[in-house]
Amino acid sequence: MRRLFQWIARLLVLALLLGVPAILIYLQYYGFSASWRDSVANAISGPGYVVRIGKLTFHPFEGIVAEEAGLFMRRAPGRQLARLDRLYRDAESCTAPEGKVAIDLLDLENASVSIPFADDGVMPNSIELHGISAGILNGNGQLTVTHAECWFR
Repeated sequence: MRRLFQWIARLLVLALLLGVPAILIYLQYYGFSASWRDSVANAISGPGYVVRIGKLTFHPFEGIVAEEAGLFMRRAPGRQLARLDRLYRDAESCTAPEGKVAIDLLDLENASVSIPFADDGVMPNSIELHGISAGILNGNGQLTVTHAECWFR
């Protein structure tokens, strides 16, 4: 009987040692399901803008990564405000396993954004910024840029 428990314990340890890395590799290459992707997109979205995420993956050293993300105006769904190749979220401070997704800090690298400032038909009606590296705080539905570097044309 004791040998049976030892074999079962060994099998459980082996399954754990093989299963956890396999799951992490799967999440790195194939990503999370659409429901997780939608939950993260809804957490980032605000009252005036909607976020769409192409792929949501996990990287051991970067945390949760949203790839091919876009920020769109809510009242004009076809109008893209920003396009982000990669958006990182630290896995340590994420509460996603509890069923909640809270995004409080975003770090941007080499992002592009279009900031609308006039809707009166006079061109240009927006400012195009490229190569943005910034830290953005998300609190109470408002985005606050803590630091930014970019160039525009």
